[in-house]
Amino acid sequence: MSILINQPRLEPTKDMLLAQLANRIKTNVSSIYQTLTNLQKQGIDSVWSHDSLTPQEIVDALGADAVKIFQYHGKLTSLIEEIASAENIEPDVKYPKNAFTVDSTTGKITVSGQPYQKL
Repeated sequence: MSILINQPRLEPTKDMLLAQLANRIKTNVSSIYQTLTNLQKQGIDSVWSHDSLTPQEIVDALGADAVKIFQYHGKLTSLIEEIASAENIEPDVKYPKNAFTVDSTTGKITVSGQPYQKL
């Protein structure tokens, strides 16, 4: 049989299709988790690991959006921790380097000189 002549294409079986689909879904889930953890760590590094700007300067530059950004980032971190817990693995996240407070009346975030402690 010549390799130059089109060979009849075999239709995949239902089991083959299911195996391919299951593999794609599992790969997507893993990829999504990696993307979430990478974004979470980038968020921490953006505020807490800048070479020439202090965390307070960065927080102040965020203005009125700072509290929302911190809240959203906290929810992202919690989601990653929940997913990792469901898989019995250590979450691949970073935490702030310094403690901070949020003034409930003004919404201003103040970065402390004290180390951050996860509650």
